[in-house]
Amino acid sequence: MIENIPNPKDFLHTSAEFLYEAFNIFIPFIDEHDPLILFSGDNGFDEDEFIEENKIKIGNMSLLIFSSIENYLKYKIALESPLLLIEKLSNLQWKKMKFNDFYMHGFEDLLKLTRITDKKSP
Repeated sequence: MIENIPNPKDFLHTSAEFLYEAFNIFIPFIDEHDPLILFSGDNGFDEDEFIEENKIKIGNMSLLIFSSIENYLKYKIALESPLLLIEKLSNLQWKKMKFNDFYMHGFEDLLKLTRITDKKSP
């Protein structure tokens, strides 16, 4: 028996939190620069210099957005069944086990599972 099976909305909430944090990193860029200049090479914007100066922030934003997408995929799959998120259901035993003790599918598998579960939806 698996205990602590998450509610699909937990994944949706986590997804929104990651995306919110990514925006919190991005908003100061917009406040400091004119968005037309920030994203246009025609106005003297040096993309390489910008990336070098802000590589940690850009990396953090990227990881947060990736985590947001991953959790959204988990949400969509968990709507069908949270057990689909477990990579090796064959490890399931007839004893109490915590959901968090199982390894979840990786990102590529989540994409495949999402396609399968979406096809089942009306």
